[in-house]
Amino acid sequence: MGFPALGIDLLHNTPALAAAAALYASNVAWTVLYDMIYAHMDIRDDAAAGIKSIALRHEANTKAVLAGLGVAQVALLVAAGAAVGAGPVFF
Repeated sequence: MGFPALGIDLLHNTPALAAAAALYASNVAWTVLYDMIYAHMDIRDDAAAGIKSIALRHEANTKAVLAGLGVAQVALLVAAGAAVGAGPVFF
């Protein structure tokens, strides 16, 4: 919503479209990371109830998955800034 609010047409501005896509994907990575952290608080209850949570699925390698999601999230933010030519203040 931010791009249209600034009057930027994503369909005709490839760098802005790339930045918007990277920002969206970055938000998805952050949401999954955040959810997985909080899912670990209920991991015993999920196992007992038979709920298939992301924390249960990756219980054996949680740190690696969280690290990967964190790296992906930051890399996507960097890609968004690079796509629009953001300056040093952004980075």
